Amino acid sequence: MNVPNHNAQSHAKPLQRWGVIVVEGDDAGAFLQSQLTHHIQDLTPNVLQMAGFCTAKGRLLGNFWVLRTPSMSKPTFWLLCRADIMPALVKRLSMFVLRSKCKVSDGRQNVHVLFERNNVNIDFKNDCQNNSLCSNITWNTQNDDTHHATIVLSSVSSITSIHGESQHEQPYALHLVSHVGANSTPSTIEANPADDAFEAYWTKQGLAFIEAQTVERFTPQAINFDLVGGVSFNKGCYPGQEVVARTHYLGKIKRRAVLCEVIQAEPDASLFLGRLACKDVWASTQNHEPAGQIVQVACDGTRCWALVELPLELLTQTVDWFVKAEETPSGVVCKLSPKSEWMPYSIHEKGNAFDSNISKI
Repeated sequence: MNVPNHNAQSHAKPLQRWGVIVVEGDDAGAFLQSQLTHHIQDLTPNVLQMAGFCTAKGRLLGNFWVLRTPSMSKPTFWLLCRADIMPALVKRLSMFVLRSKCKVSDGRQNVHVLFERNNVNIDFKNDCQNNSLCSNITWNTQNDDTHHATIVLSSVSSITSIHGESQHEQPYALHLVSHVGANSTPSTIEANPADDAFEAYWTKQGLAFIEAQTVERFTPQAINFDLVGGVSFNKGCYPGQEVVARTHYLGKIKRRAVLCEVIQAEPDASLFLGRLACKDVWASTQNHEPAGQIVQVACDGTRCWALVELPLELLTQTVDWFVKAEETPSGVVCKLSPKSEWMPYSIHEKGNAFDSNISKI
């Protein structure tokens, strides 16, 4: 498995909109187990796990890729998430530490996050077989090579890498580089082509992420977090667990996040694309109220993609989807073209149907 050396020249580019929250201490695992939506306490260094952090009403404050670092002297967990929500998350999680022997901190001073695409040399089927610090996550609704996404975790020295690929994309890698004395925490979140490319990759794989604009706006089910293994329905209590579980066991899932291609309505519409998160989405068949809401938008080059929370019943109909804006001459920022058939999992399932596919090789 080829993992680039952070100190050498490589194709990996630093991400500015992403960072790592560090939770460390003897009680770190038990503390996260009581706060997040999935099992964390028994997480081993060779397993990558998604999890969310909710309010008491079951709304997501943030969601993460969680991994346990293999080489620390005391239990240490890294929570990879958007940097614009990290300060609030660190503060809120710290409020619940109380007498637990652990500490929650912003890890951007000591952990660099880098993104690499197209130049990743990895055999997704074989490279993990002889690596004990390796796990594989696969979604495949058709059980063939036409609808799938794979994410592989590997650790070599101070570099932990998350590799990914799907039927529509070239392989990519996300590298978490532990480096004591790294650059100071960035004070601003600026536009960055590497961030755009990385977020576009995950958006097209149907992986939603919470950012500052979407904090407390969505339940885990609304962003398909239960479908990709981010929620466990057999663990103990956590904030919002009652609401999330009630929806799973007693309710009917009527809305899901759907992958859509963003089609600009006019040349100047690109000025508004970066502010589309949480914007209402309208359907041509119902003008009296919005039909859905945008979860996230990501652009890579000339094409933009969005995950949009939409009612499942309307997806079977012939509908034009669009976002309104009074600032544009036509009153429309963009149109949306659903591509649910491109997603590596079925949005019509219920619950953690793909937990069985998330396992250590």
